Amino acid sequence: MNPPCRDWLDGLKRFSEEHRSARPPRVAPMPSETAWPAPQHTSQERIVLDHLLIWKTTVLAEAAAADPPVALVLTTTAPNLSGVSRALADLDSDFRARLVVATELEYRLWCLRAPDDYRLHTNLWTWVKAPLPAQRRAEFGRFPIPPSDAYWLHRYGFIDKTTERRFADLWRWDGSQATLLATGLVEGVSRL
Repeated sequence: MNPPCRDWLDGLKRFSEEHRSARPPRVAPMPSETAWPAPQHTSQERIVLDHLLIWKTTVLAEAAAADPPVALVLTTTAPNLSGVSRALADLDSDFRARLVVATELEYRLWCLRAPDDYRLHTNLWTWVKAPLPAQRRAEFGRFPIPPSDAYWLHRYGFIDKTTERRFADLWRWDGSQATLLATGLVEGVSRL
C-alpha cells in the first residue's frame, strides 16, 4: 500500500477511536449471569457474521488481491463492531493491516474531512437496517408478513474507484426469530 493510502487509513483509524471515545456507550444496568443479549441484536449480529464467512473467500479475497493495493474500510453498525473485528482476526496480517472496521457515521465523517473519490480506498459494508419504516412495507408486498412482524433489510456491497454494487437480503422478524425471505435484492448499481 502506498504512503498516501496508509496516511488516509491511519487518519480514519485515529478519527474512529477519537469519535468513539468522545461518545462512550450509554450506561446500562449490568445483566444478571443468566441474561442473554436482546434477541434482535443477537440475530442481527448472526446475519452479519454469517455473511462475512462467505465474503472472506469471495469479496474480501478479491479486495485483498487488488493491484495496486488500497486501504479497505468495512462499515457496519456500532453493536457489530467487535464481532466483525473478531470474525476478521484470522485474515492474513498484511490484509488486516490494510483494513479498518468502522461505523457508517465514522466513515462518512472521515470522508468529509479527507475526500479521495475512492482513489485511496475501497468501502465495503454489511449491516442490518431494522426495523424498516412502516411506509416501506408496500415495497415488499410480494413477501407478505403478519402486521405484528417487521421487515429487516441486510444491506451489503462495495464501492471503489470504478465499481459500485449494492445488494440486500430481506428478513422477517417475528419478535424472537429472523427468517430469510429473499436474497440478493439489487438496491442500486451504478458506475459500471
